Amino acid sequence: MGPMIDDEVTPVFLINGFLEAGKTEFLSFTMEQDYFRTEGKTLLIVCEEGDTEYDDALLKDTKTSVVYVDSLDEITPERLTELELLHQPERVLIEWNGMWNQDDLKLPKDWTIYQQITIIDMSTFELYVKNMKSLLNAMVKNSELIICNRCDGIEDLDRYKRMLKSMNTKCDIVFEDENGEIDLTALEPGAYTVEEITAPNGYLMDDDKRIIQINAGENARFVFTNTEKPVLSVVKYDAENDTYLAGATFRIAKIEDGSHYLDRVTDTNGRIFISDLEPGVYSVKEIAAPSGYVLNDTEYHVELFPGKDSTLVVNNEKKPNLKIVKTDAVTGAPLSGVTFTVNKADSSTLTTVKTDANGEALLTALDPGVYVVRETSVPDGYLLDSEPQTITLVPNKTGTVRFRNYPKPTLTIDKVDSITKDPIKGAKFHITYASNNSFTGELNDLGTYFTDENGQIKLTKLRDGWYRVTEVEPAAGYAIKDPAAQDCFIQAGTGKVLTFENTPLSALIIKKVDADSGTMLQGAKFRARYLGGTSGTGGTVIGEYTTSANGTIVITGLKAGTYVVEETKAPTGYEIDDTPQTVYLSGKEQDVVTVEFSNGKHGDLIIDKIDSVTKQPLPGAQFKITTSDGSFVGNYGGTVTSNGIYTTDSNGQIKLVDLKPDTYVVTEVKAPDGYVLDSTSQTVKVDRNDTQTLTFTNTPIGGGQIIKVDADSGKRIKGVQFEIAKMNGERIGTYTTDSNGVITLPQLADGWYTATEIKAAKGYLLDSTPHNFEVKAGRTTSLTIENTQASSMLIHKIDSVTGKGIYGVTFLVSDSKGNPIGQYTSDQNGYVYIDKTLTDGKYLVREIQAADGYVLDTTVKTFYVEYGATSTITWKNTPTMGQIQITKKSADDNPFNALVAGTLLPGATFEIYNRAGDLVNTVVTDKNGVAKSDTLPLGRYTIRETKAPMFYSATAQPIEAEIEFSGQIVRIEVLNQSVYTNVSVSKRGYKQVTPSQTIRYDFKDIANNSTVPLNSFYWRDTLPTSAVRLTKIITGTWNQRLSYKVVYKTNLHDYRTLADNLSTMKNYSLDASPAALGLASNEYVTDFMFAFGTVKAGFAQVDAPYILCWTNSWLNNGYQFANRTDVGGLHGGQWIMATDRWVTTVYKPGVTTLPKTGY
Repeated sequence: MGPMIDDEVTPVFLINGFLEAGKTEFLSFTMEQDYFRTEGKTLLIVCEEGDTEYDDALLKDTKTSVVYVDSLDEITPERLTELELLHQPERVLIEWNGMWNQDDLKLPKDWTIYQQITIIDMSTFELYVKNMKSLLNAMVKNSELIICNRCDGIEDLDRYKRMLKSMNTKCDIVFEDENGEIDLTALEPGAYTVEEITAPNGYLMDDDKRIIQINAGENARFVFTNTEKPVLSVVKYDAENDTYLAGATFRIAKIEDGSHYLDRVTDTNGRIFISDLEPGVYSVKEIAAPSGYVLNDTEYHVELFPGKDSTLVVNNEKKPNLKIVKTDAVTGAPLSGVTFTVNKADSSTLTTVKTDANGEALLTALDPGVYVVRETSVPDGYLLDSEPQTITLVPNKTGTVRFRNYPKPTLTIDKVDSITKDPIKGAKFHITYASNNSFTGELNDLGTYFTDENGQIKLTKLRDGWYRVTEVEPAAGYAIKDPAAQDCFIQAGTGKVLTFENTPLSALIIKKVDADSGTMLQGAKFRARYLGGTSGTGGTVIGEYTTSANGTIVITGLKAGTYVVEETKAPTGYEIDDTPQTVYLSGKEQDVVTVEFSNGKHGDLIIDKIDSVTKQPLPGAQFKITTSDGSFVGNYGGTVTSNGIYTTDSNGQIKLVDLKPDTYVVTEVKAPDGYVLDSTSQTVKVDRNDTQTLTFTNTPIGGGQIIKVDADSGKRIKGVQFEIAKMNGERIGTYTTDSNGVITLPQLADGWYTATEIKAAKGYLLDSTPHNFEVKAGRTTSLTIENTQASSMLIHKIDSVTGKGIYGVTFLVSDSKGNPIGQYTSDQNGYVYIDKTLTDGKYLVREIQAADGYVLDTTVKTFYVEYGATSTITWKNTPTMGQIQITKKSADDNPFNALVAGTLLPGATFEIYNRAGDLVNTVVTDKNGVAKSDTLPLGRYTIRETKAPMFYSATAQPIEAEIEFSGQIVRIEVLNQSVYTNVSVSKRGYKQVTPSQTIRYDFKDIANNSTVPLNSFYWRDTLPTSAVRLTKIITGTWNQRLSYKVVYKTNLHDYRTLADNLSTMKNYSLDASPAALGLASNEYVTDFMFAFGTVKAGFAQVDAPYILCWTNSWLNNGYQFANRTDVGGLHGGQWIMATDRWVTTVYKPGVTTLPKTGY
């Protein structure tokens, strides 16, 4: 028994033991007992995670908060004090990690170990004695009670007892086996009363007391018999669809004690199992039906007997659905966007819906009854179906109502020339509509309309009925042709096209046709001239005209006389018909004269340019192309011209199209670079519909070639620039070696030339020596020039105390004769790198300016640089030192921890950076609120607070400090504003599942409970992949409008995006099955995460998210697996996090296990 508990101290109960010894089972059993219950709170600190986890309902019922720690470094007096301040416990339980030495446990001054119990798995005891005796001894030496479990098959327990007694002579030792038998051989002889005070879980207590006499040298045995508590099973069943229903809520209460009841929800198999009930008569009533089902409000009575199982099956009928189908009355096509109102016959409007892309609107899970459906709006261009429909909905059925819409009618009027059928613009029509579907009643005047440039009038969205269209005025130059009026009836969903013709008056019709095929040709241009009388010359131009799509021109309203028609431009690709035609018109209105012109197609010319040796095409050759009379030739019928000069393309070709039949002369005027000009002209005759091809060849000329190589290895060097000049100084140009280290100069004429390097390649020294070479006709002169690699120098300036690089030291580098090469300053890592600019040899280096806080080193150092290599020198500097001290105080009265303004704050972390931006020291304020740096070199420093004390906000702005003289202590005071940071999450799932079934996990209380925003806020769920596979995620909704994304990780890949740009205002269903994600056959999701970014204080879920998984088929009976979830966000560089977990046990029918007593 531990010491008396002092009200001024916090009692600690330490439960010790190695992994899987049974510590969690012991604590869980203890927490279930009445003697454990208190009014206050309990803090449970778990130092290792085994296969067994704590039941969330038990923790909540016993007011126990769990904190998991992963490292002994986390269990400090300061950390434990923070936990005490946060949870306000009346007592503390510690489930100790057996691999940690208990002697290292340090508690706050007001914490006292009240009782220590060690749990030992005797099946592994020998192993721990041999290999970890020091750890075992540290556990046992201060324990009041040692519980030795799993003692089955161990014969020499007395030897083990002696070993334990040698470690602790005052402890009590209890041995227990898997059959629930307890060895009490440590008791003294005498008479004892034995009574059962707590039955095993699921059993009724044996109330009878046993009185036994234990004599020296004798064994006494007594047996307690327990009867299993009755089990009540409630099964929720849909008889119509032969399915079991999850999500039904039942209230179960004892008849004689109706004030106490249990509310339970059916699992994914439609079942509720309650195994911890007392015998008696119970009331079972459904209080909430599964989603989409009608509530069964019958109250059932079930009597439960000891050791018996009772099953109650409750049926549900599915709520009916209503489907509205909307189609086009003519085509049957679905119509989207149609609005309907739906209401019960005896009530106001229930809802308003719109049809989707399939023309359907579905309302699910409605109450049975009579409903009225009304169409209230339709898409543009349709008539409203205004007649409402009534339908009676019955359980387990989907009722369907169908509405049809007729399109509004259309009317098209076409006006054409009676001879050419060309459209006529400007004809005037009058349109009327008969409202009573006949012309005997009232007529509605719809107005007058004129035909457009396409000769059309189009009227849309009309009502069905009779229409009369009357031509009231023809276009200029035309006469109305009967019938001048037409009547038509247009039904809903149909359209009518009426065609009216006009006769041209005193007209000239010009037709244009293909001379070979007779096809009418659009786009030919004509000029018409009036001569007067019956003959004459010259005449007056009456207009320029272009043939229509029908290949015709109609000129109406001409006076009597002679007319000349001539083609001024042929259609594209055709030869002009330049023979005019003369016609005579009498001037009578009915006189119409037609003339016809025919055109032949132009020809094409292709010029090919090739290398005379390789036969490869040559781009860049220029040709002059003229006709036989010396005229320049334009391309594409003359629309493209270049004064007769054309250049071969990348395929070595020139293509001229739409050439008039003629004789053409082609002459090369410029050869491609590196080739001899072929100045011989070629003549070719191009006929109509003809394509001719001419081929020209070029012979390559000689020239020069420069090759650049490494002087040491002989490898070619690219990127070297040379200037080429004649010997008389005339500059030819600047050229650069290609990827093969070569410059080719085919254009050089015979003679002597100079090549001078003007830019070396990276890593090489410039060779500015001129190199002469001679070019001779008929061969290529090759010149090879070598380059020498440059050398490099690396200086590293370091602190003589810390060995770290020093920023900002300036050096002067000179050659062996003392001639300065340059000044260089060390970078943030203390390096000076002179890259590939030095020749090999001796160099002198002098420090001319030291960094802040360091003593100048005036020593001149000599070192040598090797050919093509980098030579390194390390140089130390001695610092002059000072210190920075930071005092941390509360800026205000903190309402969360009751600390007043000005209170000194321990636990604040600061980082100190030098001018180069390097982290040089990390300090934490002590119990007096003071943090002292290491000794630091003189200079300026930047201080950043990276972690604030609990319930405070870290200072956001960096602090500047300067140590100006040796031995100086720079003192800084930093104030922190009070803040509360907290996040939360909880989860629930099924306590028991079978292999190959769906399991659902629900998540609640996901929130930022802080008084400040949190950055990088996330919610993550880690799946027990040994047991389940993820299939679906329901995202839920959230109380702040944000965009977020969902990512997932698999056993083969890091995080990938599942969905992006999601709205927190919408609830999404995300398919996360392997098929939807495209996973490999051996790949599965291990966890998923919601990434919200920055969230404000009070951010929380609205509609709860949940996930669906599928349990693996190979799971064994009794196997337990845990799903872990966590949530967190950043504040002031610190992660604020919370976790929760849910443990599920596998139930596999056909496997029976004996009950255990607990430890």
